[in-house]
Amino acid sequence: MKEAMYYKKIDTTVQCLLCPHKCLIPDGCHGKCLIRENQKGILYAKGYGRIVSAAVDPIEKKPLYHFYPGRDILSIGFSGCNMTCQFCQNYELSQHIHDAEEVPIELLIKKIEFGIAFTYNEPFINYEYMYDLSTALKRADKEKKVVVVTNGMINKEPLKKILPLIDAFNLDIKGDDDFYKSFGGHYQQVIDNIKLMNQKHLEVTILMVTDYVSLEDVREIAKVISQVNPKIPLHISRYFPQFNLVEAATDMTVLFNARAIAEEYLEHVYLGNIRMDQNTYCKKCNELLIKRSGYSTEIVKESCCYDNNILGV
Repeated sequence: MKEAMYYKKIDTTVQCLLCPHKCLIPDGCHGKCLIRENQKGILYAKGYGRIVSAAVDPIEKKPLYHFYPGRDILSIGFSGCNMTCQFCQNYELSQHIHDAEEVPIELLIKKIEFGIAFTYNEPFINYEYMYDLSTALKRADKEKKVVVVTNGMINKEPLKKILPLIDAFNLDIKGDDDFYKSFGGHYQQVIDNIKLMNQKHLEVTILMVTDYVSLEDVREIAKVISQVNPKIPLHISRYFPQFNLVEAATDMTVLFNARAIAEEYLEHVYLGNIRMDQNTYCKKCNELLIKRSGYSTEIVKESCCYDNNILGV
């Protein structure tokens, strides 16, 4: 364990200041994320270095379609989350704490070739390890990439501190304000973080959860994104029953309608969790730039008359 960053003491209670929950944590207890724990007035990052899932994934699986397409990236995940989504696709990690040995940073760095992706659960609750690992990796080789797949539930100050170390984000926006309140989140903080994350490469995902995420939600989110940068790619993913939610999988017509709405505001919109054309085309002349089949990627043309940096590099 390591003493956590971003908290303050209130007698024997501590207040965590990492995410917008700002949990008040009595001695011997943990916050909503399950892994930041108060021990006698000191907040500890209980999950520091305790990696419970690791794989070498195509970068498109994050999903990132405009950031070094075709590359593989070492992906790691931990236990816990600061939201309680009842449809979580990785609930085995996010809603439980697993025993794991701390992985030394110097050992992990030796395994990193192209870069590291913090993913699977909510990575920012393991902020201290993210920060230490990313700092050490950039010192060892500044060309190595750091990717974060996140729900965006992090306060402004810690996000600004770690931002120089991050190369790319995929931000998973869940829905509207009511949706966030239902599943333990803070909508406005996530929306506010779009501007900060857009300083680096940013792509956004919406999971079209049946009966929870509407076409109007897609319109409003697409509007918000477009006001920051209409070139931010948006991934609209098909929901399938998972964890505690049994609603039917997203109707395909809903997905196609959602894409049509988002394309009114954004230049690149993709449908995820389905088998269909996920290619990237120039928005001006419609020339094929990147061809995708599943997670197999072929760069056909690196630039075009309009999209002159479609690779995100």
